[in-house]
Amino acid sequence: LLVLGYIVYMAALTVARHNSFLTHAFDLGIQDQAMYTLVTRGYPVVTLYGSQPVNQFGDHFALIYYLIAPLYAALGSNAATLLVVQSVALGLGAIPVYLLAREKTGNLSLAVALAIAYLLYPALHAVNTFDFHEIALVTPLLLFSLYFLETRRRGLFLVFLVLAALTKEEVALSAAAIGLYILWIKRERRLGGLVLVGSLVYFVLVNQVIMPALGGG
Repeated sequence: LLVLGYIVYMAALTVARHNSFLTHAFDLGIQDQAMYTLVTRGYPVVTLYGSQPVNQFGDHFALIYYLIAPLYAALGSNAATLLVVQSVALGLGAIPVYLLAREKTGNLSLAVALAIAYLLYPALHAVNTFDFHEIALVTPLLLFSLYFLETRRRGLFLVFLVLAALTKEEVALSAAAIGLYILWIKRERRLGGLVLVGSLVYFVLVNQVIMPALGGG
């Protein structure tokens, strides 16, 4: 109920702010245009950066757009959809906080308290109310990946870690740090090495090859 309350309140607040002209071309306009052109053309084009159209993936390599696009198209292809998606994602982050705290401490009351603290965190609210940014979606994805790592569900851990890496190019470095944690703390060489090396290779490939080829980097 707390998560639902957060989602409903923040979604309503951010949409109301947008309808009151309190959002901005940088960055909600950019994100909305990128998503709209991805839905209509198959790739994200933005004209707000300057005189020439820019492939948004050259600026930020966020393949998570392709997972958001069907919902964006189904709900009317407008900026309000992005604001609601962001509110839902950030609100859902309280669930892995609760689950992880319960798993590590065995204290139900503490787990609930930490989840509430997450939902009341001012920095979270600042992220939620400042337009839409794809990097915000990394919050629940990384938290779920850590929960599945600690509960030894390796397949789900990797799925959520890959999804997190798709939110923005630099998240691969966070994934690499998790790989180091697995290697040094959990002493799992195979999984840790896979995550560490795979993340670094992806980071270099995206930043040194793919994004420059798309006109950014």
